[in-house]
Amino acid sequence: MAEADIALSGLVAEGAGPAPDLYLDVGCALAAMGQHARARTFLEDLLEVEEFGSDPALWARLVAVYRAQGEPGAGAELYQRQLDSMPHDDPNFYETLLTLAELRREAGQHDKALELLATLDTVL
Repeated sequence: MAEADIALSGLVAEGAGPAPDLYLDVGCALAAMGQHARARTFLEDLLEVEEFGSDPALWARLVAVYRAQGEPGAGAELYQRQLDSMPHDDPNFYETLLTLAELRREAGQHDKALELLATLDTVL
């Protein structure tokens, strides 16, 4: 296990830029093993990589990690940033908005969740 920790430390030191696919694989593997804090480090770093940062599959993986850590509010902030930069005609817009409303509800922000759902009338 110590050898794996050393290898992962080296990977973290390099950052996600040189090997983003490896970063994703490691983050997903760590999450599957229940090592959510370590998975979060890898997956959050991918948000800064252009080809991954706007990928809804990455957001979903991160939200699963946030939920496992009891932090749906962190997922809500991630989805809010994505929604704020997303045009209304983006094919992922509505799913992002609905997921954000769900995360706001899970975080106890019921009024914000209802406000988001109310915006559906104006954007449809």
